[in-house]
Amino acid sequence: MFEKVKGMSPEADHVRRWIELGDETGWDFTRQNTDWIAEPWEWMAIHQAAWSGDMRLLKQLLQQGEAVDSRDASEWTPLHWAAFRGHVTLVKLLVQRGAPVNILDKYSCTPLHRAAWSGHTQVVEFLLHRGALATVVTKDGLSPLHYAANNGHILIVQILLKWGATLDTCCDNNGWSPLHWATINNQLHVMDLLIHQGACPDLSCDGNMAPLHMAAETGKTEVAQFLLGKGACLNRKDGLGRTALAIAASAGHEEIVRMLLHMKADVSIADNHSCTALHRAAAAGHMMVVRALVEGGACVDSVDDTNLTALHRAMRNGHVDVANYLLDQGANIGASGWLKKTPLHLAMEQGHTILIESLLQKEAALPECLQDWEIAKKLVSKGIFKEGKSSLRATVNGNLQCDFKLDSVTVKI
Repeated sequence: MFEKVKGMSPEADHVRRWIELGDETGWDFTRQNTDWIAEPWEWMAIHQAAWSGDMRLLKQLLQQGEAVDSRDASEWTPLHWAAFRGHVTLVKLLVQRGAPVNILDKYSCTPLHRAAWSGHTQVVEFLLHRGALATVVTKDGLSPLHYAANNGHILIVQILLKWGATLDTCCDNNGWSPLHWATINNQLHVMDLLIHQGACPDLSCDGNMAPLHMAAETGKTEVAQFLLGKGACLNRKDGLGRTALAIAASAGHEEIVRMLLHMKADVSIADNHSCTALHRAAAAGHMMVVRALVEGGACVDSVDDTNLTALHRAMRNGHVDVANYLLDQGANIGASGWLKKTPLHLAMEQGHTILIESLLQKEAALPECLQDWEIAKKLVSKGIFKEGKSSLRATVNGNLQCDFKLDSVTVKI
């Protein structure tokens, strides 16, 4: 039925063999799902032809009556597949045969979305000239411009903008604009173009992150520097009250933390829970970030909305090096936080034996907490703790006198 054409893709050859087998058996392969070759997409032969770029086969199938808008399991039509793969001649044929250019798949993507994602400039231009909408969005709120910006297809970004694609008014369901997507994927050339065309470098939809926050969270120092150079606000807060410095500190990105500090980021700004960047870094155990923040002027004894200091958070999570460093920098081991608990109480509750034993060596320098240290010393000597595990709970009165409950038994010290 078909002769092999020089340069024909192996995929197209498989499809031809399916049809030949159908002729021999009487089974119509053009109407059946071919699970073994297309799982999980469940293509029909016309989708495979569009995917592989086989014009001859596509024409044959259309002549046999195959619908030009046949859908696969993800509701992709042949036009979606041809656009996605960049087969511009097949795209033109399908549109000529009546394929709707704005047809939506399962995710509300048009063929233009698929071409923009893959970076097929000729297909994008053709579809736009044939009536494709540059402003249509998916179920997730994503436009073709989001897709092109995400993947760094700068020519397609330019084309879509000329055809009416919007910048700051088109945020997806997460509140991300095309500039956000370019930022998260380190597409500096696209970012430069978008900002030059009017995108706001500080855009934050519905109280979510601005692009600078995203660069800080992912540790993209060069991107953050670029945004600051384009006018992004250094100390802008996100919906949780966090600055770029706090976000970078929480994620442990020392390089970007030092860069932001060099740019004079305010190290004292607190978030919606009164946590500073130092609180976040100490809680996560990011020693080098903690050092950078303290060297940058962070107050070691600032408290959050539960009266916890950075030292409380470090000791509760068992970060020995951070706790020792903060103490060396003058942090108050006797600071009374939530339920009047000191950092030492939190470390004992969590069973951080190594941390407690390490800090016991500093007892002589901390006479105001001598009684608590004596308690800790006795508990350690009695083998109360197993590293990282403790059913110990402290009941603390105003004078730091403690009864400890262990497995429902009160241990009086």
